[in-house]
Amino acid sequence: MNIYFRIFIYCFFLISILINNINAGEKPIFFNQSEDKNVIICLTGDMMVGERIPPFIEKHGILYPFKHILNIIKESDISFCNLEAPFFDSDELPEFEKEYSFKVHSKFIKMLTEPGFDVVSLANNHIMDFGEGGLFSTIKTLINNGIFYCGAGKDTEEASKPVIIEKKGIKVAFLGYSMTYPKEFYAGKDSPGSAYPDTLELERIIKDVSLISDFIIVSFHWGAEGEKFPKEYQRIFAHFAVNCGADIVIGHHPHVIQSIEIFKNGLIFYSLGNFLFGSYGEHAKIGIIVKTEINKNIIKNAQIIPINVDNVVTHFQPTILKNEESEKIIHEINDISMELNGNKNVIYKNGKIILNNLIIYN
Repeated sequence: MNIYFRIFIYCFFLISILINNINAGEKPIFFNQSEDKNVIICLTGDMMVGERIPPFIEKHGILYPFKHILNIIKESDISFCNLEAPFFDSDELPEFEKEYSFKVHSKFIKMLTEPGFDVVSLANNHIMDFGEGGLFSTIKTLINNGIFYCGAGKDTEEASKPVIIEKKGIKVAFLGYSMTYPKEFYAGKDSPGSAYPDTLELERIIKDVSLISDFIIVSFHWGAEGEKFPKEYQRIFAHFAVNCGADIVIGHHPHVIQSIEIFKNGLIFYSLGNFLFGSYGEHAKIGIIVKTEINKNIIKNAQIIPINVDNVVTHFQPTILKNEESEKIIHEINDISMELNGNKNVIYKNGKIILNNLIIYN
């Protein structure tokens, strides 16, 4: 059959389908289908809604802290935070002697459900402040209110399990790990706690998860408080996670923003800083929200949104920085990220991540 005749028949066939769909009042079946499947993910930093926050909530309502940032969470398909304190209503004393021990009354679970958070990491240095009672109370409260969690459990196996959330046919997996003291908070073979990233297990889990999910996000609680640069072990584990198949790595615990790195086919945010934290921290002034749009294992775009988290100024209402203030923070992040990215900027002035060199984006 003549090649031109074949092309004619093929075009005639496609036009016929299109006309029939339009006549029937239906949407054409092959226009913008990939765009419909994009999933928007919102990643935030440390969240501890106890201590000094409850009086503001009692006076102004549960959504008081989210006045300036609610739309970012609501407009996302999946929203994530690091939950830095257990939900625990008991009057029991802390299980472990340490400088700061946190807990939050379970009624404040609404500070996750009302804004629209979907998933939290429990892998941190406070989730076991009130022992297994605090941990199990937290897990029960989250489950009863439809919030997914990762990073802690009754033993190592459960603590290391991923949570997979499906949106628009795309399965996004979350894993959470803590590398902070006290070590007594780590889960054991027969004891509850947070997940610690043993390299052999981390490799096995990420590779297994990659077979049943489209996109993998790994959260690490690590680093030194107040330090802007990641420690060597942070880079080693971040690179290892990406090499195993993680698409995005995010960090918490330093309470300040750390470097951003584009490594092979992954994005690494070594620390997002604070998001909503119930104290007046000396170093915790600025944090970032990461907003990314994905399609299967492709990062379509990613953006950082600098926020003012200086509670002396914001009164526990994180505020989006704009114009010169935002550009100043972005410039500072580019500066502390230069060495990790071949002396190149990784962020445009508007906060968009420069994805050109990502293998998965090509």
